[in-house]
Amino acid sequence: MSGILLLNALFLVAGAGLLWGLRGWGSWSEVVRLGGVAYMLGVAAAGVGATLVLVAGGGLSTAAILGLTLGIALAGVSAGIVRKRPLPRAPRLSIRARLPLTLEGYLTVFLAAVVFVLLVDLFRSAYHEPLISWDAWAFWVPKAKAIYFFGGLDEQLFRSLPGPSYPLLVPALDAMDFRLMGTPDTSMLAVQYWFLFAGFSLAAAGMLQRIARPALTWLFIATAAVLPELDHRLLQQLGDWPLDIFFALGALALVCWLQTDASWFLGVYTIMTAAMFATKREGQLLGACLVGGALAATVWRRRRASLSILGLTLVAYAVNIPWRLWWTSRGLTPDTPDGGLGQMTANSDRILPGLRLVAQLLFNPHLWLVATPVVIAAALIGLASKERGVPIFYLVTGILAIVGFAWIIWSIPSLPISTKPSLTPIPRAVGAIALLSVALAPVLLSLLLRPAKDAAAGPEPVRQVVEQTTAASP
Repeated sequence: MSGILLLNALFLVAGAGLLWGLRGWGSWSEVVRLGGVAYMLGVAAAGVGATLVLVAGGGLSTAAILGLTLGIALAGVSAGIVRKRPLPRAPRLSIRARLPLTLEGYLTVFLAAVVFVLLVDLFRSAYHEPLISWDAWAFWVPKAKAIYFFGGLDEQLFRSLPGPSYPLLVPALDAMDFRLMGTPDTSMLAVQYWFLFAGFSLAAAGMLQRIARPALTWLFIATAAVLPELDHRLLQQLGDWPLDIFFALGALALVCWLQTDASWFLGVYTIMTAAMFATKREGQLLGACLVGGALAATVWRRRRASLSILGLTLVAYAVNIPWRLWWTSRGLTPDTPDGGLGQMTANSDRILPGLRLVAQLLFNPHLWLVATPVVIAAALIGLASKERGVPIFYLVTGILAIVGFAWIIWSIPSLPISTKPSLTPIPRAVGAIALLSVALAPVLLSLLLRPAKDAAAGPEPVRQVVEQTTAASP
């Protein structure tokens, strides 16, 4: 257990250095508020870095882990020094200013307490969760054990395991846990996945603070914690929920950038997208969905921004090219559709059933509650307002993801059109759209609830808050 705690502390240090380089720290209270963002940046950057170390022929020894995480922190600090980022100063809030004096304030504190209780309960489950998922013991964890025992990638073992060309972030993360624990003990490994969800919750709360009502923020974070499929699958130690978390945080970073014009959110987006590509092959599909949504939201009014998003996404993909070169040069099975366009044309009768299956799974309240229908309705209503950027981004990204998952069913005829998770990965895949909905719900609903005079002014009031906060920094 102490090894897992140490590793995640190192992730926090690495991410804190990166975040300081991206934006600086205005105050110590800001350090606390954005601690979840820092932690998730550290996980993402270290996970991608570990993949590069393995592909280069290295191993994940204790010294390598320390060098990797502290090196990331040093790189961020160096960038911060060059860019003259501000250091944190003590907050100057009175005791009265810290207390919730309105009904919404008390509700916010109550909902945050609910999230805390839910996270504690989830930790208790993680502490006692055995390794029971077939995919986990069939190839995710065996790859991690191979990295731990053999000191790097073992080509012969990868040929014998399912999913040989799957990216390496999850096995690398598990292997780093094993190394700092001193043993490949899987009985504690679920705690690492608890840390990922706790980091997601705190990161979302930190990023949403300036652009969404706090009560809505904590309400939907609590909703995420009680999603039936999350409770069912988060601790199974698969790559799906880490992928979904990186995807949702990357989308949220883009939305925060759309609302505030604060450029550091683009840095968060780039690192999260790189981690998404390094987690599962579906990360490429979800990355394309994010780009499509961002382009639709910016192309008419902010064409330079569109080019920036394209460029940063290419950077995020480029750092994952070495892994692709590694497995293609060794002739490993690509785990992608065979037969090209001709076979896909022959399977055209699977298009509509595939779309129906994705919709059936996504809108099943027994899997995802009703968050997605509520957010879709809010986005559709938001299209009628002057501030359409976020609704357009959400709707286009979600539609592209639905079509993308239907394409998986269409292009792989061996996948049965079934809702049973044991037969198809689609029930797990749609979790990305559900978590996207939960992450963006506070923003979309806050836009609808804004006073008419603020709505007419557009996002400028939010930008003024950000500019004032930045100007107040030393």
